[in-house]
Amino acid sequence: MAALNTGRRGVMDGPIKPLRREWHMAGAALTIASENPLDTLVGMVATQYVQPGDVIVIEAAGRMDGACWGATMTWAAKESGAAGIVIDGAVLTTGVIINHEELPVFCRGSAPFHAGQVGGGSINVPIVCGGIIVNPGDIILGDWDGVIVLPKDRTGEILDKTGQGRLAAYPSAGRSAPLGERGFEEQLCAIDGFEWN
Repeated sequence: MAALNTGRRGVMDGPIKPLRREWHMAGAALTIASENPLDTLVGMVATQYVQPGDVIVIEAAGRMDGACWGATMTWAAKESGAAGIVIDGAVLTTGVIINHEELPVFCRGSAPFHAGQVGGGSINVPIVCGGIIVNPGDIILGDWDGVIVLPKDRTGEILDKTGQGRLAAYPSAGRSAPLGERGFEEQLCAIDGFEWN
């Protein structure tokens, strides 16, 4: 992921990672919050409201004692055109998601059960996912490094400031210390208590 100057407030908790290392995604947030973080009913309904390119973002309170998402829901979201899923919790039927669905799913891990499809909740309201407030329509970016949230009203400004749309590797600098001119060594030596052995 290109470095983005979002501030630390825009970065979700580090344990939220893609189930497959090579998965990455970008899209506008469609948010979900269930009254019971382990209930799947609201998520199942939300798959019917996905617009092509949406990233479904689920508030699940970091719960790992059960799942709020699974392979059937992933299939339904993919069929509706979703670009990815972000879950602040666990998924079930992980092997099917990884091997058959081909839709990037980012989560904290997996669990063997869910609480059923009985509870209420909300779709497209402000939520908290991975310690970050996510509003409907915010831009969600994710890869193996993690997940970043760009507030929809600041997305253009943030991307303009980065100046990094580059996905390729850095070109060869033609010298042995390509970062030597950036002043990092001086910055390190100026820190009280630093010792160089």
